[in-house]
Amino acid sequence: MSRQSASSSPFGGSGIGGLRAEDAAAWERMRAGLRRELGKDVFDSWLSRLTLADATPTDVRLRAPTRFIAGWVEETYGDALRSHAARCFDPSRRVVVETRDPDERPAGAAPDAADRDRAVVAAARRCAHAS
Repeated sequence: MSRQSASSSPFGGSGIGGLRAEDAAAWERMRAGLRRELGKDVFDSWLSRLTLADATPTDVRLRAPTRFIAGWVEETYGDALRSHAARCFDPSRRVVVETRDPDERPAGAAPDAADRDRAVVAAARRCAHAS
């Protein structure tokens, strides 16, 4: 299968461009299992924005849109993620929840909350130093 980018996907967020079909199917099964176990509200609030960044022989790499969501998901739902990844992928793979590189924003994409927060802090610092 050739590696190609997808702009949108049923696998969550910005897509799973270039992943093998069996990994994409395992991710979809994992998402369905998490939604059943944790409930629609929890899934929609915290896990629906995770995407499958990569699946290697040793890792299942999930991508969260912000560091806060990545940390919260890992801390609160890490056991459920590992349990479902073991069932849907391979029990020996570890689950890694990461964030996108802030410089990786797709062309034309709106800034996220973290970008806005950094801009507000920078503006406040400039005002504080100007007075």
